[in-house]
This record gives sequence, structure tokens and C-alpha cells, in this order.
Amino acid sequence: MTNKLSPGLSSTYQLIVTLLALTLIVHAQLPSRVTQTIDNNAVVRVPHSTHPLATAANDRGRLDSSQRLERMVLVLKPSAAQQASLARLIDAQHNRNSASFHQWLTPDQFGAQFGVSDADLKKTTAWLEQNGFEVGNVARGKQWVEFSGSVAQVERAFRTEMHSFAVKDQRHVANASDISIP
Repeated sequence: MTNKLSPGLSSTYQLIVTLLALTLIVHAQLPSRVTQTIDNNAVVRVPHSTHPLATAANDRGRLDSSQRLERMVLVLKPSAAQQASLARLIDAQHNRNSASFHQWLTPDQFGAQFGVSDADLKKTTAWLEQNGFEVGNVARGKQWVEFSGSVAQVERAFRTEMHSFAVKDQRHVANASDISIP
């Protein structure tokens, strides 16, 4: 006995199979970019990671090393290929003639396509925890991690000094020099 699907059911089935295949391809396209063990002794400076208003004129001095800093955010940069793909998607989503017109992504879909891999996210949060930080929220879009810790932990992990700055009579806390990361 053969079981023939109706034409409508067959096309629905094909659509589901296609969507599942695309989901698997998208997940397979997120290669891990952290390919070696994280070595805290081999660091690179992150250019332009000091706020432009963190200047000598605004500097009010170094923070106490025991001061707690809450809800800091580590931004995870997408690859060049992901940035280019996102730019194409945004253009298509705003093009009335595109099949992607107004086809918005959920945060989870965005993360699957444009975030870091699950393996890299796990390595990043593990590195933060190994440096004594408490990891808070992780973006569903996989582009940032919230963490908290002491000034001493920040200075040690990111190879910078944390200072107080006064800008327009308001106190701000910021790194006084570019950070470095492994």
C-alpha cells in the first residue's frame, strides 16, 4: 500500500523539511572562533575601547580596588562574514520586492545567524568566571554577556585601570586606558 500525500500537504512537508535543513545549515555556519586554550598571558589591546570623555581633564582618580562594579557588558563582535550577511538581510528586509521584506528575526534566530557560536559563548563565560566575575544575563542574540565583579578583578582581567571621571558635574566610572583581552 502506498501513501500518497495531497499536493497541499506535500508542499507543506517540503517547506518544513527545507526550514529544518536551513536551520541545520545556519547552526553549522557558526564555527568556533576561539580555537585555542585561552591564555591570560597572551593578550591583545582592543583599540578605541576607552570612552572619549575618559580624559585627563575629567579624571578624578583611580577607584578603590575593592569597589564592586555591577552589570558590566562584554560585547562580542560578529565575524566580517556575519556583518556582511546582516547588512544584506537588513537591506532585504526593507526592500518591498524582497522575499525577506518585513520578515523580522526573533532574538534566538538572530543569535543563530549573527551571534557567536555556543562553544565560543561557553568559553567566554568560563573565562569570565575563572577571573572571578559573576556572569549575569547573556543576550539571546549572542552578542553580549553581562557580568559583575570588583575593580581589582576588572583591572587584572582586562589590563587597565578603573577611574572615576566627572563630566558635566556627573560622576562616571570607566577604564582609563584601552582594555586588553586574551
